[in-house]
Amino acid sequence: MLVEQDNKCFICGYEFGQVKGDTYVDHCHTTKIVRGLLCQNCNSAIGYARDNPDILIKASKYVDNFIQTHSLAR
Repeated sequence: MLVEQDNKCFICGYEFGQVKGDTYVDHCHTTKIVRGLLCQNCNSAIGYARDNPDILIKASKYVDNFIQTHSLAR
């Protein structure tokens, strides 16, 4: 899986191996099926959103709206 993901977090592209234990095996909490490898931040974000894509989409729109409203660069 590390090779398939080019040794990077599936979501943000963080390169694994910078810190010991920085690779997290993400899984669906309902089915227990492994989805991929994530960094701690991305794994935690999904967990805090309770694996709910609607919450993650709404959070993304919330942050994007703030960036657009305040003319901030991404």
